[in-house]
Amino acid sequence: MGNNMKMICFVAGLLFIVCAVDYAQLVNEQLFPTMPYPGISAQILPAHNDFYISGLMSTSNPFFDGEQSSSIPFILLHSQTSEESVVLIPDTGHSTFYAFSNTHDEFTMNSIVDNNDSFFIAWSKMTHFDSDVPPTYYGAPSASVGEIVDQKVEIVLSLANGLNPSIAVDESHTLDVVWQKVAPLSDEPGSTFETYRSTILYIARNQAGQYSDTVVLGNGFFPQIQHDQNGLHCVYFEADSSSQTISHLVYQKINAGVIEPPVTLYEIHLPQNFSQGTLLNKIPLGQFAWKMDSLGGVHAGWTSLTDPTRIFVLHYYAPQGIQIDSTNSYYTAVSNFRFMPDGEVRIFASTEDTYVSPAILRYEISKQGLSLQEEQDIPLSSYSTTLGQVIIDTSGNQHILVNDFSGPVKVYLIKNVGTADTSVNYLATSYVLSATSYLDKDNRVWLTGTRSLTPVILNFLLNDVGKAADFEFPLAAGNVWYYGVAATENPDPLTSFIGYDSATIAKDTVLNNGVVYVRLFSKRFGSEFLRKDGFRVFQYSLTDSTEYLRFDFSAVKGDTIAVYPTLTYSNAMVLENTEMLPLFGLSRRTETYQGVLPGSRVFQADVADSIGITKEGDGLSYEKSLVGAKINGVTYGIILGMNTQKQISPLKFSLSQNYPNPFNPTTNFRFTVGNSEPVTLKIFDILGREVATVIDQRLAPGEHSVMWDAGKFTSGVYFYQLKAGGFVQSKKMILLK
Repeated sequence: MGNNMKMICFVAGLLFIVCAVDYAQLVNEQLFPTMPYPGISAQILPAHNDFYISGLMSTSNPFFDGEQSSSIPFILLHSQTSEESVVLIPDTGHSTFYAFSNTHDEFTMNSIVDNNDSFFIAWSKMTHFDSDVPPTYYGAPSASVGEIVDQKVEIVLSLANGLNPSIAVDESHTLDVVWQKVAPLSDEPGSTFETYRSTILYIARNQAGQYSDTVVLGNGFFPQIQHDQNGLHCVYFEADSSSQTISHLVYQKINAGVIEPPVTLYEIHLPQNFSQGTLLNKIPLGQFAWKMDSLGGVHAGWTSLTDPTRIFVLHYYAPQGIQIDSTNSYYTAVSNFRFMPDGEVRIFASTEDTYVSPAILRYEISKQGLSLQEEQDIPLSSYSTTLGQVIIDTSGNQHILVNDFSGPVKVYLIKNVGTADTSVNYLATSYVLSATSYLDKDNRVWLTGTRSLTPVILNFLLNDVGKAADFEFPLAAGNVWYYGVAATENPDPLTSFIGYDSATIAKDTVLNNGVVYVRLFSKRFGSEFLRKDGFRVFQYSLTDSTEYLRFDFSAVKGDTIAVYPTLTYSNAMVLENTEMLPLFGLSRRTETYQGVLPGSRVFQADVADSIGITKEGDGLSYEKSLVGAKINGVTYGIILGMNTQKQISPLKFSLSQNYPNPFNPTTNFRFTVGNSEPVTLKIFDILGREVATVIDQRLAPGEHSVMWDAGKFTSGVYFYQLKAGGFVQSKKMILLK
């Protein structure tokens, strides 16, 4: 850590409180409207008074020895006050996959809304011809720019042989467009080509619909433009042709129609050339982002494709020149950046040693003329994370969303990053988030994602995150809990099962101290006498006719809630852990208490909000786990007759189809682990060669989900295989770029 460090927060130095709000009360979900095609990938596009959603819908139809699919770009015109409407882009992509070859159309799309809420969209499409034997061939590049008028797309510009258009609109409503114009590098026969040159072109259209002359900016790939008060700014990746393996990040300014000479900012040594799959549709700097500051400086951030542990930040001012800061995360880095008006770049990096040690969120600041400042390390419980967009609230505080893929998928919000009030707050289970979000005037966050592979639109109130919810311990007469009981001295989960037990709340009872208790009766473990007072639950011991505090739901993790007379196991009751765990279809706040009450055998108990005791054991010989319940008239899980013997089958291993499929570039795998086993999930290409390992670790029984990013792989058919003990299952998937 550097000498400029302002605050480093480790587990012992700063308490990170996990929010105790049930996700059903915090995160609101709505489904997408009915679309022509069921497969949807989408991103939020902020506008001035609302937001839009842009994306791609797709469908697939398998046949005897392959699969056909179609895809259409779309815009969802969202409104909080009126019905949503879907605008289809007048273009359709088609793909055909066979065992050893495929043909597919690849889309790129970007859009912008000006300060009059005029909506412009630009897209391009190029056909790829792949096989199991290189090279890949390309053909039919085309690009268009359109404006949405009366919920239809009106084409304002057709770009022959165009690719990757980028658009911007200034205060005078001038539409600026840059794009690549593609031409075969050599006279290759037919309409397809393997290598090509790409020229960066620029054109402008004023508010009256008049066009400027088309201007050549240079040769290169992936142009991007931005407007500010100083004019139009463009960056692109300079290269004479797609066969090159060295490129340069170039900046060019266009002011009042005057195009200034290009400035080379950074030299890039590519792992492959631009004709190969890894870089054909992907900017050659990972997670690349850039922005102009109020003084005319250029600032950019990225991770290296050749060394994914390195994060770079670049600053350029015309008089001072170029400054590049870099940070090494030691392990895989997932980064996001916030560009400040004064040229300061704030770095948010999730650094992880996958499946070895938990990740941290590292917060750093880079600024021209200063050394890199390491501000804060925020420990996370996850081994595999993806960062969402940085959210800036109406008070200027910064927060960031995190997807946790180390087990069942979870979502966290890290609030107030860079302050002493930083907290890691649980939001939801089962949602995989997209990369963008929108914050409205009420501090409500809107975002898109998937839940169990179903596309959804989500929202939550930022101000509600971090507020503790009331914890309900249901002690109403007639409530019944059903448990499976296992012998803990037997480590084999298949032979340690003893049987089932029920615990029922009988009528109230007045005991010797004159206090009313409820009687919780179990056929296997006898009776307990409990009463609730606010957030605390007391238990009466018949052994010494004394009442003891058993649970305190207002306590925080690590608190000693009570001290008892000296006992064999323990003389205190401690709240060991608080976390959100999935139970009966919802994620619930669950607290773990350790300690032995006088006259009791119980050493550890897990208690879930609105459910009660979910797990309990003496630490030596037995453990019981909840399988079902009847609480306040509501039935949860499996309800058993007490004559039931070992009728419930243990969890079975299973592997579901990935979603989305086809996908680009990320997809999700869901699978069930039957018992604690070393589990591997591996990816193979069409020739059966292993190309990636997604999981290689021991997992707990239950349902799991993990995301795989295939950004560095070429389009085609792949297979994924789950192995655990004697279980092996494989399925096919299609990467469609």
